[in-house]
Amino acid sequence: MVFEAMGASRSRVLIVPMLDAVVQGAEDPPGLDFAGRKNRSWCERVTMTRSGAKPPHRSILRIFGPAASSLMVASGLGFVYWVVAARLYTPEQVGTSGATISLISGIGVASSGGLYAVLLRALAAHGDPRRLHLMTCAAVAAVAGVVGLVVGLFHVGHASLSFAWLWFALLSAAWALFTLQDAILISLRRTTVLFMSNVGFGVAKLVLLVAFAAAARGIVASWAIPLVIVVPIIAVLADRTIARLPSRAIDPFTVTTEHVATEYVSAIAVVMINSTVPVIVSSLRGGVFAGVVYVCWMLYIAADSLGTILSSVVVSSATEHDLSAARAVASARSAIPAIGGTLLAGIVFAPAILKIFGGNYSDAVGLLRLVLLAVLIRMAGNLGLAGLRVNRQFRRLAVAQMVSAVVTIVGVAIAAAHHSLAGIGWSAVAGALVLVVLAMKADVARALVGSREEW
Repeated sequence: MVFEAMGASRSRVLIVPMLDAVVQGAEDPPGLDFAGRKNRSWCERVTMTRSGAKPPHRSILRIFGPAASSLMVASGLGFVYWVVAARLYTPEQVGTSGATISLISGIGVASSGGLYAVLLRALAAHGDPRRLHLMTCAAVAAVAGVVGLVVGLFHVGHASLSFAWLWFALLSAAWALFTLQDAILISLRRTTVLFMSNVGFGVAKLVLLVAFAAAARGIVASWAIPLVIVVPIIAVLADRTIARLPSRAIDPFTVTTEHVATEYVSAIAVVMINSTVPVIVSSLRGGVFAGVVYVCWMLYIAADSLGTILSSVVVSSATEHDLSAARAVASARSAIPAIGGTLLAGIVFAPAILKIFGGNYSDAVGLLRLVLLAVLIRMAGNLGLAGLRVNRQFRRLAVAQMVSAVVTIVGVAIAAAHHSLAGIGWSAVAGALVLVVLAMKADVARALVGSREEW
């Protein structure tokens, strides 16, 4: 998908909600440490907590680090995957297949209902974690499957391809579970499994992409087959880990409805930008135009992941060191030149980057430069969102992301209807500017541009 562009989607969706779980006091599962091994100090930590003493602090980077590493490795494999796809397949195939994958994966994420935020916090601490795991996964898979079936009927549109929409439903359910499994593995501290599943999925896709090079649906098949294999394997491993958890009373803390609703709205906003754009372009134009846009949009999403990671570091820093939003943002300023420099280099060397994908994409230099400019602007917006998360201003956070997404996709739809690559790029820039305006608070803005004495 473009939402799955660069292979990094599910880790990207989970990083900030994962840190919110830490903000709310998530601990290692009873009896297990971060690697899923027996934790002999658990009882001691519980005793200290009940007696009023503060338990030993667990570095947030133990949670954030593995997920971020998984995201970056998956992004690298995803980049190679789409370079190979662009070389072995026509732009029409890249655009059509990319739109199909985007639609399926978007349905999967939207069907999760923000429940990954609940699983991150509640799974390992629940009185009956196995039942919670099974019921949540079953409900999400059922919703995604039904929505996928309905959407698939409209998407395929040919009676001769009736088998395809059944696959559409199955893959929608599978991706919904794949997305949830990040939260499950992080909650259970099975980070090695998380890393290996992302790497294995990425490598398997690459191998099958080359093997199916002569097939019309080779791109979709190379993505779908590893997906339906890895999801059951992770489910079994997670279930076995959950079965070994000692029983305990349900944690009195519960994730608030506002928190879950915000995470759901945030996920929908991301889906609207990352998944809906290629579907709109493919539906309105298709052909080479859709393939060219897909490649540039994939690079846009991969680049924006840098801002997402930086935003997550701000949240983790604020939590670990008990900082205000402004101070946490100021502490992250040292990373801005490196990220900004990388994006500026991408803008300058856009022709060389597109040349990697083949000569069919050389006309999209202007589009790539505009979307990278949008990412540069969104970096400030992502820091604004981090400030809102630290301050627990969920409603404003949701509004900022949703309005930005609406502005972007409306602009893209208008531009695609007029066959304008530049219009699509400027739509991304407009959405980024809206995000900055709505998400940035005065204290965070001062910390971002001012001296230390000013904050």
